[in-house]
Amino acid sequence: MPPVSRHRLPRALLALGLVLLMVAVVGPEAWAAKAAAAGSASAAAGLVKSASMIGPLGISPFLARAAFGIAGALGLGLVVVYLLFYYRALGMVAVVSLILAAIITYFVFVILGRQVGLALTLAGVAGAIVAIGITADSFVVYFERIRDEIREGRSLRAACDAGWARARSTILAADFVSFLAAVILYYLSVGAVRGFAFVLGLTTLIDVMVAFIFTRPMVSVLARSTWFTSGHPLTGLDPRRLGVTSMPGQTSSRTKDKVEV
Repeated sequence: MPPVSRHRLPRALLALGLVLLMVAVVGPEAWAAKAAAAGSASAAAGLVKSASMIGPLGISPFLARAAFGIAGALGLGLVVVYLLFYYRALGMVAVVSLILAAIITYFVFVILGRQVGLALTLAGVAGAIVAIGITADSFVVYFERIRDEIREGRSLRAACDAGWARARSTILAADFVSFLAAVILYYLSVGAVRGFAFVLGLTTLIDVMVAFIFTRPMVSVLARSTWFTSGHPLTGLDPRRLGVTSMPGQTSSRTKDKVEV
């Protein structure tokens, strides 16, 4: 089995949390039989189908919703822990972006519920849970691009600009594929799967909006601060972790003293 790359680790942690919680909900025997029959089926499809299995297994809707809520909280918690541990202050920007995306999603559901009578089903909750990994992956791509630019000798501000230029196309391409899949799934499916597709497509659009309107400008503001440009370990841009001797564009105090003398 190939190792999980650091770019996909948040999504892998999320999937682990979902699987553990779904085993507790539907029972280990049912889950094992389902996994063996599904083979290489996607985790998203398995999550939606598992939601439809809850009724026949005799689990109340209240317990089912609680289990999915716990699964979402656990998955989000794993993603947050990884982002803060690996990216430090940059990870905090990603966490705030996730919270902002969650708030926007909530208000959109409230507005749609009052205007068109939209009701969030278990399949829709599953789509929101899967969207956590998709949203976090956008931040990981951007932050890794910034690190790559610093390794190539660019200053922090230049690295943020060049990194965004390179990461933007990747983020847009990934979100476009996700949104296109959600649209096709919505029009070709019926029942609960349409709820999953609708929420997945909606959260994908919100992901793009948050990345462009909040995450990118916030990183640009932080890149102008002295603390970030110093390469402090808590910034997530420690030169030693990036494999460089010092932050490009920074002059040590000893060098300044020699120049003044």
